[in-house]
Amino acid sequence: MRHGHAEAIARRDEERRLTTRGRENVASVVRALERLGARPTLIVASPLERAQQTAAIAAKVFTPPPPIVTDASLVPEGHVDHVISALPEEEACVLIVSHMPLVGELLGRLVCASSTATIPLSTSGAVWLEISRPASLDGRLRAAMSPRPARAIAQHLGDGSIEHGQACSEHRDIAQDGIAQDGIPQDDD
Repeated sequence: MRHGHAEAIARRDEERRLTTRGRENVASVVRALERLGARPTLIVASPLERAQQTAAIAAKVFTPPPPIVTDASLVPEGHVDHVISALPEEEACVLIVSHMPLVGELLGRLVCASSTATIPLSTSGAVWLEISRPASLDGRLRAAMSPRPARAIAQHLGDGSIEHGQACSEHRDIAQDGIAQDGIPQDDD
C-alpha cells in the first residue's frame, strides 16, 4: 500500500503528515480490502510520518487490529531486494506501507518478475498479492484498490442491501474510471 495523500510542505520530508483527504482515502481503501477478505496479521511500515499514519489507520480498520512494525528499508529510496528478503517464508498476510518509487518497483518485481518494471500506485492505493514464497516472485493478483472505487464499494456494500456481485457489475465503469484517474501517481513522495 502506498501512503495516503500528504501535506506538500513540512519542515522536513520525513515529517509530512496525511491530509484530511489522505486519511479518509486510506480508511476507504482498507475497508474495501477487508470486505474483499484481506486480513493482515502484521503491518510493516516506513518510518516516515505519512506512512506511519497510514499504518495506524489501517490497523484500526482491520479486525483484529494487526501490530505495526517499522522497517527503515521501506523509505522511497529503499531497495526491493531487501524488502523481498524480509518477507516471511511461512504463510502470512502482511500489509506493507511504503512510498513511490519503492512500492511500484516492488509490485513490478512480484507481479512481473522484472527488475526493471515499475507499476505506478496512487496515494492510498493498495494491491493485494498472493505469493507462494517470496523468493519465487510469483505474485498472483487478488485485488487492486484506489480511493474512488473503494468509496463506491463502501457506498453499496455498507448497508448490505446489494450483493457483492451486483455492486461490482453495476460499478465496473466507476471502478475502471477510478483506477484510470487515481492510478496516476501523485508527486507527493
